[in-house]
Amino acid sequence: MTLEAYNLLGWKSETVNLSFPDEDSWRLDAILYEVDSQKSFYWLLFTGGSISIYLLIYFIQKDSLLKAIRKSRLLFTILFPILLIYIDVNRIEELIHLSL
Repeated sequence: MTLEAYNLLGWKSETVNLSFPDEDSWRLDAILYEVDSQKSFYWLLFTGGSISIYLLIYFIQKDSLLKAIRKSRLLFTILFPILLIYIDVNRIEELIHLSL
């Protein structure tokens, strides 16, 4: 199994080759599951964040900045997916380090 790490700009920063014994093939399945779930968390982050920023701009025109932030639910729609992504990345790292 080859894992590639990318930085924020999308450039490849690291490549790791892993091999699992047959009795540890569950780790490969767990890593693939976590990567797939991470895709949906990113989708949630960018979709929710985009909608919240649009609502923030809309509410700023009518209310003060703090009321607009509260009404647009910007903090919730950004922090919740970031927390899920953080947990998911830690789980992937844990599975990789168990196999080394």
